[in-house]
Amino acid sequence: MKKTLIAAAVMAASSVAFAASNVTLYGVLDGGVQLSKTKGSANVVSFDSGNFMGSRWGIKGVEDLGNGNAVGFQLEQGFNMDSGHASSSARAFHRISRLYVNGSWGEIGFGRFGSLSSGTGPYSLLDSWGGSLLATSFGGTNAWDTIAGNTGRVNNALVYVTPNFAGFKISAMYSNGVDDDTNKWAKNQHYYGIGASYAAGSLKSSLIFDVRDNKGNNGTYEITEKAGTDDVDIANKVKKAIYSVNYGLSYNFGPITPQFGYAFTTQADVASQHTFGLSATAPVAGGEAALGARYVFGKLDGQLKRECEADGDETKYRLLTINAMYKYNLSKRTSVYGYAGWTDGSKLYKDTGKIGNWFTGTAINSNGYSVAFGLVHSF
Repeated sequence: MKKTLIAAAVMAASSVAFAASNVTLYGVLDGGVQLSKTKGSANVVSFDSGNFMGSRWGIKGVEDLGNGNAVGFQLEQGFNMDSGHASSSARAFHRISRLYVNGSWGEIGFGRFGSLSSGTGPYSLLDSWGGSLLATSFGGTNAWDTIAGNTGRVNNALVYVTPNFAGFKISAMYSNGVDDDTNKWAKNQHYYGIGASYAAGSLKSSLIFDVRDNKGNNGTYEITEKAGTDDVDIANKVKKAIYSVNYGLSYNFGPITPQFGYAFTTQADVASQHTFGLSATAPVAGGEAALGARYVFGKLDGQLKRECEADGDETKYRLLTINAMYKYNLSKRTSVYGYAGWTDGSKLYKDTGKIGNWFTGTAINSNGYSVAFGLVHSF
């Protein structure tokens, strides 16, 4: 009898603790086959992880502090489902590692997470507008920005999100060191972002301004001639700040949801560019279909522009991308999808790998196509 009472007391205590601090294990598994072809290269068939949604697992929890306040945490790790390897060997929870407190006054969070314009994570504002539709999925045929910098995840970050004022929210984010903050403040690479979002009924919109000051890097772009060619080679040393503005708008008409997005990104002595996105989603044959188009045009600037002009290279670039996807839900947690994307680049983008290697260190599929089929399961 005494043991029964003790066991009941332990179970009761555990129930109270669990109710006060709710911890959840969650995840996404995305596996599929992708066929891609770039101008001047052979067809590539690969089994890929995270074509549509990045494969991940995570733990999150919330504790009620009373008076409408709560403290929570989230730890999220990405992995490659086709190999079992972690997406990042350098970090245990490289997607999200955050602690936050919220209440009627808003929310304060700190740790590692996506920037306001990253299109990923709990504080990104891009998922409230349609320009990001399909823009962060399916590899190089659908990269959103050519000038990399403000669309990634940041370490040592602090964010504040206001309460909802008749559909409006303001978000402000600061990173004391995008990679690390072990140097003196002036030598750390910082991120600053501020954005406004609005959601009411069928209308969603957002406006974001963010900056990465690149103070943590030594020197400017180092430009030299590649051996045996007239092409310039640029070491990834950037000191000039990257500025970006993003705007998006979407409206749900019921049977169809059209979405528009615009982004302007500039970096002195490197390039400035404009990106327009237009897309729509609609229910089709029991599933959901999405169709999108993206147009990028930009021009090189400063030392990089002068060097290219001296070599007779193009200093402007254009890129058109058209893509479509269909998703069918087999259950509440499992979906199958199919995707097709096509890109066509002109001017500097005619050289498939050149502009991608300059800006990001990775060749961009600026002339080619990709087709993918896959399965997504969430838990």
